[in-house]
Amino acid sequence: MEDLIFRSLQRETSDLEERQLRRWRAASPENEAAYQRVARLCQLPVNAMGRPPGPVPRPPRPELAAITGAGDARRIAARRDAFWRSRRAWLLTGAAAAGLLAAAWGTWRLLGSTRGIAFGAAAFTTGRQETVTARLTDGSYVRLGPSSRLRFSEAGPSREAWLEGRGFFAVAKDPAHPFLIHTDAGVARVVGTRFEIQVREHKLRLAVVEGSVALSAGGAEVRVEAGEVSHVEGSSPPSVLKVNDVYALLDWPSGVLVFQATPLRQVASEFERHYRVRVEITDSTLARRAVTAWFSDQSLTEALTTVCRVVRARCAIRDSLATVAPLR
Repeated sequence: MEDLIFRSLQRETSDLEERQLRRWRAASPENEAAYQRVARLCQLPVNAMGRPPGPVPRPPRPELAAITGAGDARRIAARRDAFWRSRRAWLLTGAAAAGLLAAAWGTWRLLGSTRGIAFGAAAFTTGRQETVTARLTDGSYVRLGPSSRLRFSEAGPSREAWLEGRGFFAVAKDPAHPFLIHTDAGVARVVGTRFEIQVREHKLRLAVVEGSVALSAGGAEVRVEAGEVSHVEGSSPPSVLKVNDVYALLDWPSGVLVFQATPLRQVASEFERHYRVRVEITDSTLARRAVTAWFSDQSLTEALTTVCRVVRARCAIRDSLATVAPLR
């Protein structure tokens, strides 16, 4: 959330992101206090509506596709470096969105809901009633559950994370740099996929939504495919079980949809489940286009409109049917 606040103060967010930020600020006094802290760190005076005062004209907001483009990522990296050099200080933000950050875990970064501004390794925790969705430095997304802790680093040849608690991951594909998740019950190795890991008291559960995950524990390694669940307890090797509905196990990220280079046909399937509508894609080529995005409590109209912009399609909603078609 901190990066979303930072970009809002810099007038670089989309209208959808602004509505999300306003809802978050209004949700609690703690959230508003966290917003004001970030504004003070940026040394930007803000008014009650969260905008720097003055007659500076407001430029038009970019489309989501432009926001998530590679050129934009390079520009943000340059701004990050300049911001860090000018401050030379640790940026400690409020616990309202991401929980208390663990200083012993290395260099801080502001973890955002749509992208991250990285200062090396990242670490954060959540409280008993908190969840946070963040984009890691490699472009992967993580949804961290309550009472959980995550540390992430890209220092070596592999992307490595250390997890305590519960996290849903949407890992960016990078075959040259595998993504390793270390827990006290086992190690998961992935290249690009979506899955959830829950680990408590040396017991682990892995549920794979998309792709596959190699899980090592108890001296054995298994491959867990989409629609399968693996359990590890103590020093026992992992088991693998096919389930009828893997999504039924993912009850805690209520209101959140996370996609990482996910084919549009699968996005449509998850929209159908989440919004209880039928989604029809009229073109097979369009159905294979990839979507990388996450949504939190957006309406069907908002979420589908964003997806159509990402895949360069047109969408229409009538009654309980949503149609996605190529641009004319």
